[in-house]
Amino acid sequence: MRIGIIGPQATVDEVLTAVSTSGLFVECVPLVYSSYKETVELVERNENNVDGFLFTGTTPFRYASKYLSPKQQWEYLPRNTTSFLCALLKAAYINNYDISSISVDSYDELFIRKAYAEIGLTGEDIKIIESPYNIFNEDYEMKVAEFHYDNFKSGRSNVCVTGLKSIQELLKKKNVPVVKLSPTAELIIQQINKMRLLHKLTLSEKNIVAVIAFSVSFEIENSYYGKSELHMFMSRNKVTEIIYAFAQRIGAAVETHENGVYHAYTTKDVVETETNGFSSFNILHSIGIINGVKSVSIGIGLGKTSLDAKYNAKIGQSRAEKCGINCFFIVKDDHEVVGPITDVGEKTDEKVLDKHLYEISRRTGIGMNKLYKLERAVRKYGSNVFISKDLARECNMTHNSMNRLLLKLEESGYAKVVGKQPTSNTGRPSRLIRLNFGYLE
Repeated sequence: MRIGIIGPQATVDEVLTAVSTSGLFVECVPLVYSSYKETVELVERNENNVDGFLFTGTTPFRYASKYLSPKQQWEYLPRNTTSFLCALLKAAYINNYDISSISVDSYDELFIRKAYAEIGLTGEDIKIIESPYNIFNEDYEMKVAEFHYDNFKSGRSNVCVTGLKSIQELLKKKNVPVVKLSPTAELIIQQINKMRLLHKLTLSEKNIVAVIAFSVSFEIENSYYGKSELHMFMSRNKVTEIIYAFAQRIGAAVETHENGVYHAYTTKDVVETETNGFSSFNILHSIGIINGVKSVSIGIGLGKTSLDAKYNAKIGQSRAEKCGINCFFIVKDDHEVVGPITDVGEKTDEKVLDKHLYEISRRTGIGMNKLYKLERAVRKYGSNVFISKDLARECNMTHNSMNRLLLKLEESGYAKVVGKQPTSNTGRPSRLIRLNFGYLE
Protein backbone atom coordinates (compact mmCIF):
# COMPACT_ATOMS: atom_id res chain seq x y z
CA MET A 1 0.00 0.00 0.00
CA ARG A 2 1.25 3.48 -0.91
CA ILE A 3 0.33 6.26 1.51
CA GLY A 4 0.96 9.94 0.84
CA ILE A 5 2.14 11.71 4.01
CA ILE A 6 1.05 15.37 3.87
CA GLY A 7 2.58 17.87 6.28
CA PRO A 8 5.58 20.09 7.08
CA GLN A 9 9.03 18.55 6.63
CA ALA A 10 9.75 17.97 10.34
CA THR A 11 6.46 16.17 11.03
CA VAL A 12 6.63 14.14 7.82
CA ASP A 13 10.10 12.99 8.91
CA GLU A 14 8.66 11.90 12.28
CA VAL A 15 6.06 9.79 10.47
CA LEU A 16 8.65 8.22 8.17
CA THR A 17 10.88 7.35 11.14
CA ALA A 18 8.03 5.77 13.10
CA VAL A 19 6.89 3.68 10.12
CA SER A 20 10.42 2.55 9.24
CA THR A 21 10.83 0.96 12.68
CA SER A 22 7.32 -0.49 12.94
CA GLY A 23 7.54 -3.48 10.63
CA LEU A 24 4.40 -2.39 8.75
CA PHE A 25 4.53 -3.24 5.06
CA VAL A 26 3.53 0.10 3.61
CA GLU A 27 5.27 2.56 1.30
CA CYS A 28 5.16 6.16 2.49
CA VAL A 29 5.40 8.97 -0.05
CA PRO A 30 6.47 12.28 1.56
CA LEU A 31 4.36 15.24 0.37
CA VAL A 32 5.84 18.26 2.09
CA TYR A 33 4.35 21.75 2.30
CA SER A 34 5.51 25.06 3.75
CA SER A 35 1.92 26.17 4.42
CA TYR A 36 -1.15 24.01 5.08
CA LYS A 37 -2.94 25.90 2.30
CA GLU A 38 -0.84 23.92 -0.20
CA THR A 39 -2.64 20.68 0.76
CA VAL A 40 -5.32 21.00 -1.93
CA GLU A 41 -2.74 21.16 -4.69
CA LEU A 42 -0.73 18.28 -3.18
CA VAL A 43 -3.79 16.03 -3.04
CA GLU A 44 -4.93 16.86 -6.58
CA ARG A 45 -1.46 16.26 -7.99
CA ASN A 46 -0.90 12.92 -6.25
CA GLU A 47 -4.29 11.25 -5.76
CA ASN A 48 -3.74 8.89 -8.72
CA ASN A 49 -0.32 7.82 -7.42
CA VAL A 50 -1.23 6.68 -3.90
CA ASP A 51 -3.85 4.49 -2.22
CA GLY A 52 -4.58 7.03 0.49
CA PHE A 53 -3.41 10.17 2.29
CA LEU A 54 -2.35 10.64 5.90
CA PHE A 55 -2.43 14.28 6.99
CA THR A 56 -0.04 15.03 9.84
CA GLY A 57 -2.62 17.12 11.70
CA THR A 58 -6.22 18.26 11.84
CA THR A 59 -5.46 21.64 10.23
CA PRO A 60 -4.35 20.38 6.78
CA PHE A 61 -7.09 17.73 6.88
CA ARG A 62 -9.85 20.25 7.62
CA TYR A 63 -8.53 22.66 5.01
CA ALA A 64 -8.39 20.02 2.25
CA SER A 65 -11.81 18.66 3.25
CA LYS A 66 -13.43 22.04 2.59
CA TYR A 67 -12.34 22.11 -1.04
CA LEU A 68 -12.07 18.45 -2.06
CA SER A 69 -14.03 15.21 -1.72
CA PRO A 70 -11.89 12.13 -0.97
CA LYS A 71 -11.48 9.64 -3.82
CA GLN A 72 -9.61 7.20 -1.57
CA GLN A 73 -8.75 6.87 2.11
CA TRP A 74 -8.07 10.09 4.01
CA GLU A 75 -6.86 9.91 7.59
CA TYR A 76 -5.16 12.39 9.90
CA LEU A 77 -3.17 12.34 13.13
CA PRO A 78 -5.66 13.59 15.74
CA ARG A 79 -4.74 15.86 18.60
CA ASN A 80 -4.94 14.06 21.91
CA THR A 81 -4.07 14.48 25.56
CA THR A 82 -0.80 12.58 25.24
CA SER A 83 0.51 14.88 22.50
CA PHE A 84 -0.42 17.95 24.52
CA LEU A 85 1.19 16.62 27.72
CA CYS A 86 4.36 15.80 25.76
CA ALA A 87 4.48 19.43 24.62
CA LEU A 88 4.05 20.63 28.22
CA LEU A 89 6.77 18.25 29.39
CA LYS A 90 9.15 19.59 26.76
CA ALA A 91 8.31 23.17 27.70
CA ALA A 92 8.75 22.66 31.45
CA TYR A 93 11.62 20.22 31.77
CA ILE A 94 13.69 20.70 28.63
CA ASN A 95 13.24 24.41 27.95
CA ASN A 96 12.51 25.42 31.59
CA TYR A 97 9.42 27.43 30.60
CA ASP A 98 6.74 28.33 33.15
CA ILE A 99 3.66 26.40 31.94
CA SER A 100 1.21 27.91 34.43
CA SER A 101 0.20 30.54 31.86
CA ILE A 102 0.00 29.70 28.15
CA SER A 103 -1.44 30.92 24.87
CA VAL A 104 -2.61 28.19 22.51
CA ASP A 105 -3.97 27.91 18.97
CA SER A 106 -4.72 24.22 18.56
CA TYR A 107 -7.05 23.12 21.36
CA ASP A 108 -10.12 24.48 23.10
CA GLU A 109 -9.84 25.53 26.75
CA LEU A 110 -11.94 22.68 28.16
CA PHE A 111 -9.69 20.08 26.56
CA ILE A 112 -6.57 21.83 27.83
CA ARG A 113 -7.87 21.96 31.39
CA LYS A 114 -8.53 18.23 31.26
CA ALA A 115 -4.95 17.69 30.13
CA TYR A 116 -3.58 19.86 32.94
CA ALA A 117 -5.74 17.91 35.40
CA GLU A 118 -3.82 14.77 34.40
CA ILE A 119 -0.73 16.29 36.04
CA GLY A 120 -2.58 17.73 39.03
CA LEU A 121 -2.97 21.36 37.93
CA THR A 122 -6.49 22.78 38.11
CA GLY A 123 -8.51 25.97 38.47
CA GLU A 124 -6.48 28.94 39.58
CA ASP A 125 -3.20 27.04 39.06
CA ILE A 126 -3.30 27.72 35.33
CA LYS A 127 -4.17 30.49 32.89
CA ILE A 128 -5.13 29.65 29.30
CA ILE A 129 -5.53 32.13 26.45
CA GLU A 130 -7.12 30.62 23.35
CA SER A 131 -6.61 31.99 19.83
CA PRO A 132 -9.79 33.57 18.38
CA TYR A 133 -8.88 32.81 14.76
CA ASN A 134 -9.83 29.84 12.56
CA ILE A 135 -7.80 28.27 9.79
CA PHE A 136 -9.94 29.77 7.01
CA ASN A 137 -9.16 33.34 8.07
CA GLU A 138 -7.00 35.26 5.62
CA ASP A 139 -3.36 35.42 6.78
CA TYR A 140 -4.22 32.94 9.55
CA GLU A 141 -0.64 32.00 10.39
CA MET A 142 0.52 35.61 10.63
CA LYS A 143 -2.45 36.63 12.78
CA VAL A 144 -1.99 33.72 15.18
CA ALA A 145 1.74 34.43 15.48
CA GLU A 146 0.91 38.06 16.36
CA PHE A 147 -1.67 36.83 18.90
CA HIS A 148 0.97 34.72 20.66
CA TYR A 149 3.58 37.49 20.47
CA ASP A 150 1.25 40.12 21.97
CA ASN A 151 0.25 37.85 24.86
CA PHE A 152 3.85 37.02 25.70
CA LYS A 153 5.13 40.60 25.47
CA SER A 154 2.27 41.90 27.63
CA GLY A 155 2.97 39.28 30.30
CA ARG A 156 -0.35 37.51 29.91
CA SER A 157 1.34 34.25 28.90
CA ASN A 158 4.70 32.67 29.65
CA VAL A 159 4.87 30.23 26.75
CA CYS A 160 3.06 29.62 23.45
CA VAL A 161 1.76 26.23 22.33
CA THR A 162 1.06 25.83 18.62
CA GLY A 163 0.07 23.05 16.27
CA LEU A 164 1.72 24.54 13.19
CA LYS A 165 5.40 24.50 12.28
CA SER A 166 5.09 27.79 10.36
CA ILE A 167 3.80 29.59 13.48
CA GLN A 168 6.56 28.08 15.60
CA GLU A 169 9.18 29.40 13.17
CA LEU A 170 7.64 32.90 13.12
CA LEU A 171 7.70 33.06 16.93
CA LYS A 172 11.24 31.71 17.21
CA LYS A 173 12.44 34.57 15.02
CA LYS A 174 11.00 36.96 17.62
CA ASN A 175 12.58 35.01 20.52
CA VAL A 176 9.18 34.06 21.92
CA PRO A 177 9.10 30.85 24.06
CA VAL A 178 7.16 28.34 21.95
CA VAL A 179 6.62 24.60 21.69
CA LYS A 180 4.96 22.74 18.83
CA LEU A 181 2.56 19.85 19.33
CA SER A 182 3.85 16.66 17.73
CA PRO A 183 2.21 13.26 17.23
CA THR A 184 3.49 10.33 19.26
CA ALA A 185 5.00 7.32 17.49
CA GLU A 186 2.19 5.18 18.92
CA LEU A 187 -0.44 7.44 17.35
CA ILE A 188 1.34 7.39 13.98
CA ILE A 189 1.50 3.57 13.92
CA GLN A 190 -2.12 3.35 15.03
CA GLN A 191 -3.35 5.42 12.07
CA ILE A 192 -1.05 3.80 9.51
CA ASN A 193 -2.13 0.34 10.65
CA LYS A 194 -5.77 1.37 10.40
CA MET A 195 -5.24 2.55 6.81
CA ARG A 196 -3.40 -0.64 5.94
CA LEU A 197 -6.17 -2.86 7.31
CA LEU A 198 -8.98 -0.93 5.64
CA HIS A 199 -7.11 -1.01 2.34
CA LYS A 200 -6.77 -4.77 2.68
CA LEU A 201 -10.51 -5.08 3.31
CA THR A 202 -11.41 -3.06 0.21
CA LEU A 203 -9.38 -5.47 -1.95
CA SER A 204 -11.69 -8.32 -0.99
CA GLU A 205 -15.32 -7.68 -1.85
CA LYS A 206 -16.40 -10.68 0.25
CA ASN A 207 -15.22 -9.06 3.47
CA ILE A 208 -17.76 -7.06 5.44
CA VAL A 209 -16.08 -4.43 7.60
CA ALA A 210 -16.72 -4.54 11.33
CA VAL A 211 -16.04 -1.71 13.76
CA ILE A 212 -16.16 -2.29 17.51
CA ALA A 213 -16.88 0.90 19.46
CA PHE A 214 -15.89 0.71 23.13
CA SER A 215 -17.11 3.34 25.60
CA VAL A 216 -15.76 3.01 29.14
CA SER A 217 -16.75 5.33 31.99
CA PHE A 218 -14.91 5.57 35.28
CA GLU A 219 -15.87 6.17 38.89
CA ILE A 220 -15.00 9.49 40.55
CA GLU A 221 -14.02 8.69 44.11
CA ASN A 222 -14.87 10.97 47.04
CA SER A 223 -11.30 11.40 48.14
CA TYR A 224 -8.41 13.78 47.73
CA TYR A 225 -8.17 15.03 44.17
CA GLY A 226 -4.70 13.69 43.44
CA LYS A 227 -5.51 10.22 44.73
CA SER A 228 -8.71 10.00 42.68
CA GLU A 229 -6.93 11.13 39.52
CA LEU A 230 -4.15 8.57 40.06
CA HIS A 231 -6.67 5.75 40.46
CA MET A 232 -8.53 6.84 37.34
CA PHE A 233 -5.27 7.11 35.38
CA MET A 234 -4.30 3.56 36.41
CA SER A 235 -7.76 2.21 35.55
CA ARG A 236 -7.73 3.91 32.15
CA ASN A 237 -4.29 2.50 31.37
CA LYS A 238 -5.44 -1.00 32.28
CA VAL A 239 -8.47 -0.66 30.00
CA THR A 240 -6.26 0.56 27.15
CA GLU A 241 -3.87 -2.34 27.72
CA ILE A 242 -6.70 -4.90 27.51
CA ILE A 243 -8.21 -3.38 24.36
CA TYR A 244 -4.85 -3.15 22.59
CA ALA A 245 -3.96 -6.73 23.53
CA PHE A 246 -7.34 -7.86 22.18
CA ALA A 247 -6.83 -5.88 18.95
CA GLN A 248 -3.34 -7.28 18.47
CA ARG A 249 -4.60 -10.83 18.93
CA ILE A 250 -7.31 -10.49 16.27
CA GLY A 251 -5.23 -8.29 13.94
CA ALA A 252 -7.42 -5.21 14.33
CA ALA A 253 -6.45 -1.55 14.03
CA VAL A 254 -7.38 0.66 16.98
CA GLU A 255 -8.26 4.35 17.27
CA THR A 256 -8.09 5.85 20.75
CA HIS A 257 -10.33 8.84 21.41
CA GLU A 258 -10.85 11.03 24.44
CA ASN A 259 -13.21 10.20 27.31
CA GLY A 260 -12.66 6.44 27.27
CA VAL A 261 -13.75 5.76 23.67
CA TYR A 262 -11.95 3.28 21.39
CA HIS A 263 -12.70 2.06 17.84
CA ALA A 264 -11.31 -1.27 16.59
CA TYR A 265 -11.44 -2.05 12.86
CA THR A 266 -11.66 -5.66 11.69
CA THR A 267 -13.98 -7.96 9.69
CA LYS A 268 -17.36 -9.51 10.32
CA ASP A 269 -15.89 -13.02 10.27
CA VAL A 270 -13.40 -12.17 13.03
CA VAL A 271 -16.03 -10.52 15.23
CA GLU A 272 -18.48 -13.36 14.70
CA THR A 273 -15.84 -15.81 15.91
CA GLU A 274 -14.87 -13.67 18.91
CA THR A 275 -18.48 -13.28 20.03
CA ASN A 276 -19.52 -16.92 19.49
CA GLY A 277 -21.92 -15.93 16.77
CA PHE A 278 -22.82 -12.59 18.38
CA SER A 279 -23.96 -14.29 21.60
CA SER A 280 -21.25 -13.26 24.11
CA PHE A 281 -18.12 -11.11 24.33
CA ASN A 282 -15.43 -11.98 26.88
CA ILE A 283 -13.74 -8.59 26.74
CA LEU A 284 -16.89 -6.99 28.13
CA HIS A 285 -16.36 -8.88 31.38
CA SER A 286 -12.56 -8.41 31.35
CA ILE A 287 -12.94 -4.63 31.28
CA GLY A 288 -15.96 -4.56 33.57
CA ILE A 289 -14.15 -6.12 36.54
CA ILE A 290 -11.31 -3.57 36.51
CA ASN A 291 -11.29 -1.56 39.72
CA GLY A 292 -12.53 1.96 38.97
CA VAL A 293 -14.55 1.08 35.87
CA LYS A 294 -18.14 2.27 36.18
CA SER A 295 -19.64 0.89 32.98
CA VAL A 296 -18.67 -0.68 29.66
CA SER A 297 -20.82 -0.02 26.59
CA ILE A 298 -19.92 -1.67 23.29
CA GLY A 299 -21.40 -1.30 19.83
CA ILE A 300 -20.46 -3.66 17.01
CA GLY A 301 -21.22 -2.16 13.62
CA LEU A 302 -21.14 -4.01 10.31
CA GLY A 303 -21.01 -2.38 6.89
CA LYS A 304 -19.69 -2.56 3.35
CA THR A 305 -17.39 0.40 4.07
CA SER A 306 -15.54 1.50 7.18
CA LEU A 307 -17.70 4.63 7.40
CA ASP A 308 -20.91 2.59 7.34
CA ALA A 309 -19.57 0.16 9.93
CA LYS A 310 -18.36 2.97 12.18
CA TYR A 311 -21.72 4.72 11.96
CA ASN A 312 -23.52 1.51 12.94
CA ALA A 313 -21.05 0.86 15.77
CA LYS A 314 -21.77 4.29 17.24
CA ILE A 315 -25.50 3.55 17.13
CA GLY A 316 -24.91 0.29 18.99
CA GLN A 317 -22.64 1.97 21.52
CA SER A 318 -25.25 4.66 22.19
CA ARG A 319 -27.94 2.03 22.72
CA ALA A 320 -25.67 0.18 25.14
CA GLU A 321 -24.94 3.34 27.15
CA LYS A 322 -28.66 3.94 27.66
CA CYS A 323 -29.06 0.50 29.25
CA GLY A 324 -26.99 1.49 32.28
CA ILE A 325 -25.11 -1.82 32.60
CA ASN A 326 -22.26 -3.63 30.88
CA CYS A 327 -23.65 -4.86 27.56
CA PHE A 328 -23.23 -4.70 23.80
CA PHE A 329 -25.40 -4.25 20.72
CA ILE A 330 -24.82 -5.40 17.15
CA VAL A 331 -26.02 -3.18 14.31
CA LYS A 332 -25.82 -5.13 11.06
CA ASP A 333 -25.23 -3.79 7.56
CA ASP A 334 -28.97 -4.04 6.85
CA HIS A 335 -29.55 -1.91 10.01
CA GLU A 336 -30.98 -4.82 12.03
CA VAL A 337 -30.24 -4.25 15.73
CA VAL A 338 -29.44 -7.17 18.04
CA GLY A 339 -29.11 -6.75 21.81
CA PRO A 340 -28.53 -5.90 24.51
CA ILE A 341 -26.24 -8.80 25.38
CA THR A 342 -24.61 -8.76 28.82
CA ASP A 343 -21.11 -9.66 29.97
CA VAL A 344 -22.27 -13.15 30.95
CA GLY A 345 -23.39 -13.82 27.41
CA GLU A 346 -27.12 -13.59 27.96
CA LYS A 347 -29.33 -11.86 25.46
CA THR A 348 -31.81 -9.96 27.58
CA ASP A 349 -34.97 -7.94 27.42
CA GLU A 350 -34.00 -4.29 26.96
CA LYS A 351 -36.38 -3.13 29.69
CA VAL A 352 -35.54 -5.88 32.21
CA LEU A 353 -31.89 -6.70 31.63
CA ASP A 354 -31.62 -9.25 34.42
CA LYS A 355 -34.85 -10.51 35.92
CA HIS A 356 -33.21 -11.82 39.08
CA LEU A 357 -31.39 -8.60 39.96
CA TYR A 358 -34.38 -6.61 38.84
CA GLU A 359 -36.51 -8.43 41.41
CA ILE A 360 -33.93 -7.69 44.13
CA SER A 361 -33.90 -4.05 43.05
CA ARG A 362 -37.70 -3.89 43.19
CA ARG A 363 -37.84 -5.37 46.70
CA THR A 364 -34.97 -3.40 48.24
CA GLY A 365 -35.11 -0.10 46.38
CA ILE A 366 -31.43 -0.48 45.44
CA GLY A 367 -30.54 0.66 41.92
CA MET A 368 -29.54 -1.89 39.26
CA ASN A 369 -26.10 -0.32 38.78
CA LYS A 370 -25.20 -0.87 42.43
CA LEU A 371 -26.45 -4.46 42.31
CA TYR A 372 -24.35 -5.14 39.22
CA LYS A 373 -21.30 -3.82 41.05
CA LEU A 374 -21.94 -6.29 43.85
CA GLU A 375 -22.42 -9.08 41.33
CA ARG A 376 -19.11 -8.22 39.64
CA ALA A 377 -17.31 -8.29 43.00
CA VAL A 378 -18.67 -11.76 43.76
CA ARG A 379 -17.70 -13.08 40.32
CA LYS A 380 -14.25 -11.51 40.51
CA TYR A 381 -13.32 -13.06 43.87
CA GLY A 382 -15.29 -16.28 43.58
CA SER A 383 -16.79 -15.73 47.03
CA ASN A 384 -19.97 -14.20 48.39
CA VAL A 385 -18.60 -13.48 51.89
CA PHE A 386 -17.05 -10.04 52.44
CA ILE A 387 -16.45 -7.35 55.01
CA SER A 388 -18.17 -4.06 54.28
CA LYS A 389 -14.93 -2.13 53.82
CA ASP A 390 -13.65 -4.49 51.11
CA LEU A 391 -16.94 -4.38 49.24
CA ALA A 392 -16.97 -0.58 49.41
CA ARG A 393 -13.49 -0.42 47.89
CA GLU A 394 -14.29 -2.96 45.17
CA CYS A 395 -17.51 -1.17 44.21
CA ASN A 396 -15.98 2.33 44.40
CA MET A 397 -18.40 3.44 47.12
CA THR A 398 -17.86 5.10 50.49
CA HIS A 399 -17.91 2.85 53.54
CA ASN A 400 -21.06 4.52 54.88
CA SER A 401 -22.87 4.14 51.56
CA MET A 402 -21.99 0.45 51.45
CA ASN A 403 -23.22 -0.06 55.03
CA ARG A 404 -26.57 1.50 54.13
CA LEU A 405 -26.83 -0.67 51.03
CA LEU A 406 -26.02 -3.85 52.98
CA LEU A 407 -28.59 -2.95 55.63
CA LYS A 408 -31.29 -2.79 52.95
CA LEU A 409 -30.20 -6.17 51.60
CA GLU A 410 -30.13 -7.64 55.10
CA GLU A 411 -33.63 -6.37 55.87
CA SER A 412 -34.94 -8.04 52.71
CA GLY A 413 -33.13 -11.34 53.25
CA TYR A 414 -30.44 -10.91 50.59
CA ALA A 415 -27.53 -10.47 53.04
CA LYS A 416 -26.69 -12.03 56.40
CA VAL A 417 -24.02 -11.50 59.08
CA VAL A 418 -22.17 -14.84 59.38
CA GLY A 419 -19.27 -13.90 61.66
CA LYS A 420 -16.65 -11.35 62.55
CA GLN A 421 -13.12 -10.69 61.34
CA PRO A 422 -10.57 -9.33 63.84
CA THR A 423 -8.85 -6.09 62.85
CA SER A 424 -5.12 -5.48 63.08
CA ASN A 425 -5.62 -2.50 65.39
CA THR A 426 -7.56 -2.01 68.61
CA GLY A 427 -10.82 -1.20 66.82
CA ARG A 428 -13.93 -3.34 66.75
CA PRO A 429 -13.84 -6.51 64.59
CA SER A 430 -15.45 -6.21 61.15
CA ARG A 431 -18.65 -8.07 60.37
CA LEU A 432 -18.47 -10.88 57.80
CA ILE A 433 -21.47 -10.57 55.50
CA ARG A 434 -22.76 -13.23 53.12
CA LEU A 435 -24.57 -11.98 50.02
CA ASN A 436 -27.49 -14.21 49.16
CA PHE A 437 -28.38 -13.48 45.54
CA GLY A 438 -29.37 -17.09 44.90
CA TYR A 439 -27.65 -17.86 41.58
CA LEU A 440 -24.37 -16.33 42.78
CA GLU A 441 -23.78 -18.96 45.48
